[in-house]
Amino acid sequence: MPPSSGPAPSSGPSSTPASGQPRSGVRHTKGGIYQAVRLLDQKHGSFFISRLILVTGVNLRSFDSSSVDDPVIAEKLIKALRPLLSPAELDGLMPLLVAPKL
Repeated sequence: MPPSSGPAPSSGPSSTPASGQPRSGVRHTKGGIYQAVRLLDQKHGSFFISRLILVTGVNLRSFDSSSVDDPVIAEKLIKALRPLLSPAELDGLMPLLVAPKL
């Protein structure tokens, strides 16, 4: 016999609401990691990028301007850059590496 009271079953929480944005409030951007790596390569050279690849374990040269920025990879890159860059230089790269919250 079915229960006579209780809430109606729902389809469960959706990870993406009707607006098309994730519920977490974080929007995934495109090309930020690529732009940051390009700027770092221009300023510090290819050896610096090779060092970042070794530290992060991510082939940073595989990103292009249409690559979706993975927040986990961006965080690894930020963590690797902290001891290598001045606070001012790191602050300049942060808009490229951190997706804006809605």
